[in-house]
Amino acid sequence: MESESSQIVSDSSLSAKTSDLNANVAPELENHLKSDLIDEQPQETPSDVNKSSNSDENEFQTDPAKKNTDGNETVKKERKIVSFTSEPEEIPAEDPQPSESLGAHSEGNIFGKIPRELQYLEKRNDAPKPLPQAVQPATVPKRGKKAVTLDDLPDLPSRAVKEISAVNKNTILNFNYHEVVLPLRPDRLLVDVKYSTLFSPDIAKLKKYAYNISVERIGIGYDFVGEIVEVGKKYADGTEFKKGDLVFGVTNPLDKKGALQTCVIVNPSDVVLKITDEDLKEMEQLDLAPPASTTSDFQIDDSDLESTGELPIQSKSENSKLAIPSLAKFCTFGSLYCRAKQATALMNRVFEKQTTANVLINGADTLLGRTIAQIFSSSVYHQTLLAYNITLVVLEKNVQQTQHFIALLNCGGLRKFNVVAYDMMNDDLVLPGEAVPTSFKKVPFFASEIIESVLQIVPESEKVSKRTIQNSKLDLFIDIVGSKKMFQKSVDMLKLDQVNFPFKSRLEDGVKPSSLFGKTKGPLYLKLMKPKAAGASYVSFCDFDLSEPSYLIEKSISHKNQALDPWALSWTRGLANRLMSSYNYYEASELQIKKAWLEEGLKLVKGGELHVQIDEYVDWRDDFRKHIEQLKKQDGLVLFKIESF
Repeated sequence: MESESSQIVSDSSLSAKTSDLNANVAPELENHLKSDLIDEQPQETPSDVNKSSNSDENEFQTDPAKKNTDGNETVKKERKIVSFTSEPEEIPAEDPQPSESLGAHSEGNIFGKIPRELQYLEKRNDAPKPLPQAVQPATVPKRGKKAVTLDDLPDLPSRAVKEISAVNKNTILNFNYHEVVLPLRPDRLLVDVKYSTLFSPDIAKLKKYAYNISVERIGIGYDFVGEIVEVGKKYADGTEFKKGDLVFGVTNPLDKKGALQTCVIVNPSDVVLKITDEDLKEMEQLDLAPPASTTSDFQIDDSDLESTGELPIQSKSENSKLAIPSLAKFCTFGSLYCRAKQATALMNRVFEKQTTANVLINGADTLLGRTIAQIFSSSVYHQTLLAYNITLVVLEKNVQQTQHFIALLNCGGLRKFNVVAYDMMNDDLVLPGEAVPTSFKKVPFFASEIIESVLQIVPESEKVSKRTIQNSKLDLFIDIVGSKKMFQKSVDMLKLDQVNFPFKSRLEDGVKPSSLFGKTKGPLYLKLMKPKAAGASYVSFCDFDLSEPSYLIEKSISHKNQALDPWALSWTRGLANRLMSSYNYYEASELQIKKAWLEEGLKLVKGGELHVQIDEYVDWRDDFRKHIEQLKKQDGLVLFKIESF
């Protein structure tokens, strides 16, 4: 009984203490704070806690306010609730450790015991929160097959590419980057480019793109040489191409991509040839420099070019001095030779039929002009043409170098080259640093020199008469630098009758120039060309309406709107030539490429019949913009070494 009564007293005292906890929380916290900070008393043991509880219990029992009128302790004191927290729950009587539920003193807690209702105020050092777990996407199996998630998909292989390109003609050329996704399409090759070249007309490609709404940038350059690093399924058997093969080629000029990039995708519209070990060995022994390069400073300057702001360029020296690698030589002639063939190939039927050719090249002191001249003197026409007469129209300052150049070509006898200057050297005093203006010849005097050159197709033993004059005129007129100033001006042949020009000695007695070329005024080139029925053609590599001869690509090539030009497209050109012109007119400002032409060019190079002047051989990271700007101002060719990327 005694034990039961003591148990009851203990439970009642615990209930009374819990009821009065809120009323005494402030003094209790203050006592504990003083006990911990000032007195630094040790913590109470569980036995001390029980003693304290018993003393508090006696105190509550003797309180008269807690007794009823009969003196019994049956009336409980009303619980007080802290306003800033919820009503505390009563501690269950069966709690084995009531002191711990009230907030026992813990290590690092300056407040000692903290009530259960205020334990949220205690500073805790929580452990790091666990990392969020990735939620697997929901997958739906399809027809019994295992569902595939994104994690199951392998990364697509790709190859990073660095290129020189621009958005359109109004933006600056810069290094740009993209990726080639592998595997390639079945009919594609991926070539790791080692070398590439820029020829002055190549830069005019940007002029076609005033606007570019696609994401593909406009690249420049057409010629490349390198190693195949990936092949499509079409070439899987390795019979035609395989990984590791050395190749060279020309990119399709109608594509936006250029050859000046670390990797180029070769598609069926491009032209590519494999380089054999024999080809590489033969190229090691060749010097690409033309024979005229022995005169060192052979270069073209436009008299219209202002000296201010012109960037210096390495003087045109022998290619051997540039130490050009053997592999790099394969990308120096491709697009250049294809351009030259655009003018000559269309006359093949005419040349085969008549076995003679009378040709005039306006701007023969350009790379393109000298290439065309080499084609006529090469084995390409050695069996076809028994006789030819090529008139080379150049600047006065380049007459001597051009004469030296043709003297070393395979010509002689009935195969002739004649050099005519369309300007005169200015003998006026010019201050240092001033640009020397071009002094053009008077059109009648210039016409007399051209007529004398054209009539060289007739053997010296024969005289030109009215019966033979049509066979003595031009078969092909090639314009590279602009013909409006000298050839498109009207010429009055009656005035030529009055002057005793040297060419009159080639005429039959009593025959006057007006009786051979017409008495009415008209453009000089029309009077010099054969009739359309004889197959006479005019091929223009520049703007037909160019006011004066110019070697500046920015001026000479305009890329007119093809929709407004009936001679720009092949199907409209034939109709326009049939109805609108007295001769066949062809625009060749847009490059055309053929595999047969590239194979033919390689044959001529290896045979020593085709030479190419390389102005510079540089790393493309060495301020490529400087070299490009120079090519805009001056005819030339730059060989770039492409970095490994």
